[in-house]
Amino acid sequence: MIVAANPLHRAVCRTYPFRRGRWRLIDLMRRRVGGRVLGRDMFGQRLLLDLGNYVDCMVYLDGAYEKESVLALEAVAREHGCRAMVDVGANIGCYTLFFARRLGLDPVLAFEPMTRHYRQLQANLWLNDLGGRVQTHQLALSDHGGEAVMHQPPTRRRNGVQFNTGGARVLDEAEAAEGPGEGETFRVPLVRFDERFTLDRPTLIKIDVEGHELAVLRGMPAALAGPVRVLMVESAPPNLTDVTALLSGHGFRRRDELRLPCDNWVFVKDPAGGTTDA
Repeated sequence: MIVAANPLHRAVCRTYPFRRGRWRLIDLMRRRVGGRVLGRDMFGQRLLLDLGNYVDCMVYLDGAYEKESVLALEAVAREHGCRAMVDVGANIGCYTLFFARRLGLDPVLAFEPMTRHYRQLQANLWLNDLGGRVQTHQLALSDHGGEAVMHQPPTRRRNGVQFNTGGARVLDEAEAAEGPGEGETFRVPLVRFDERFTLDRPTLIKIDVEGHELAVLRGMPAALAGPVRVLMVESAPPNLTDVTALLSGHGFRRRDELRLPCDNWVFVKDPAGGTTDA
């Protein structure tokens, strides 16, 4: 059932004029909203949102999820003439929808292994009439095929209304054998990108896979050597150093001056090579 949230909470957060105290206000309002709603983000996209989930709640209250990163990536994609997109870890489609609608990228390949997110992604594509332009795949990309165990950490609620499914990640063999402890586990299919997919036009890739980014990149050397022009990779130390080195070997440099939040790093094709080390 879709339950309407109090629109006053959303209005207060979206119109709050000061940078100082903004995140405290949003955190306070997150404790007071819940249910499932149909709404629009700041870019005009229609979305089915579960306000008990962190990503959805940020879209509802702040107007978008990771909006600084989205807008910075848009500028770089325009600069480099990107015409297609690969969204690895698409979640509910915040990046997928934006780049398919606002930049008209076609095709957009969206990968999301979690059934919960995948179904919500498909609903959001339908709401925005983008089903024909976006190709969705309920798969996890990696450096080998087969299956893997994915782990959803325990739900952490605030006053019983807030959790975050965005922290789910693919476990390596040692972690899977040992057992991840608390939380939900499920099996997902793994695919090397280069074995199933090809790109034929300047492409933007966004990767947000909670620590599995190196394996994803190792599974797409042909794409990286080909038409990929821009990547945004969520990566934290020590992975970031290895990600930077791998992409440098394919002619990409890291745009450190962008200073994006949430460990998001932008890389662009650099024919002369070179990089900024972590």
